[in-house]
Amino acid sequence: PKPELTLTDDERRKLTTWAGRPKSSQRLALRARIVLACADEPSNKVVAAKLGVCNATVGTWRNRFVAKRLD
Repeated sequence: PKPELTLTDDERRKLTTWAGRPKSSQRLALRARIVLACADEPSNKVVAAKLGVCNATVGTWRNRFVAKRLD
């Protein structure tokens, strides 16, 4: 089972900044977009299709964020 991903207002603000900031690395921006999408959509398949990445990538970043948050 997938862990539930709920964001605080501060986390959502920080991730949104990282996802849209032109100076963010592409890897960081993609990871931020994945986590933001996971907070709104429980299905890894839907998030993966929406962002053009594989299901495993979405699952990895969902699990890592739940375990470590923004660290």
